[in-house]
Amino acid sequence: MGVVVVPRAASATACRSAVSLRGEPHEVQQLSRSLERYDEGGDPAASCRSWSVTIWRSGAQVTIELADGQGLTIVRQVSDVRVAAAVVDSWLHEEDVPAAAPPVAVVESTASVPPARTRDAVSLAVGPEAVAASDGTAWLGGQASACVAVGRFCAGAIAQGAVGRSIVGDPGTTRRFSGTLLAALHLPIALGAVTFIPGVGLGAGFTQVNTSDAAPADPTEPTGARRATDWDVIGSARAVLAIPLVGRLGVDVGGAFDLSLVPHALDTDGQGGAYPRDPRFFLRGGVALRYGRP
Repeated sequence: MGVVVVPRAASATACRSAVSLRGEPHEVQQLSRSLERYDEGGDPAASCRSWSVTIWRSGAQVTIELADGQGLTIVRQVSDVRVAAAVVDSWLHEEDVPAAAPPVAVVESTASVPPARTRDAVSLAVGPEAVAASDGTAWLGGQASACVAVGRFCAGAIAQGAVGRSIVGDPGTTRRFSGTLLAALHLPIALGAVTFIPGVGLGAGFTQVNTSDAAPADPTEPTGARRATDWDVIGSARAVLAIPLVGRLGVDVGGAFDLSLVPHALDTDGQGGAYPRDPRFFLRGGVALRYGRP
């Protein structure tokens, strides 16, 4: 976490104050730009104190902590960064601060409030999934994802695969495989140490159906054996709870609802036997090992 030092205007007694900013990079940049607007015109009454300001986002609001290095600490929660800049500027120009107060060095110290949250530019996750299909069958699979921070959002891709439990019946024993590739958009929401990550996805999927049948006594009689691959458009609603472990490593616990947007018709073998239909939707739940803070 870096520190940005924003010089303040020099006063009539030639003293000079400064503000050191730290916290989430996006919020620090916005606060720095907002404070520069207050400096336009060079206010000669600026305080000689050196202030340390920590800023982080708490849900829809912004929290700031101001410390003057002399034992004074102020914590305020405001609606946005512009209001935070006004609060900071008001304390820099409080009237009861002597103009000739000696300067205080800016020192990095641990705050008594929760540290500012940081995000990595890229995060990766991979893990197993248990899947339930709309036809009542159970599947076992896994998923891998990559996400890139884009402002408050995280945009990326998700690859999923699953194998269904064998279905025995007429016209034979059927084994099914599915695969999906989604473009996804998530909104990470900090909840203390953990992060709640709801999101949506849209992409393409396929289901491969392999049906085998015992050879008939009459070699001229057709069997129910066949292989078919159906392609589909998939929409997805997802939610993950990201739990930090050590450093940039963490565990994701979450689930998804994947819906087939182009369902396929039921196929038959022409002799009264029906092949299992592609599931209309999948319910997924699983855990994943994550690298990178979302």
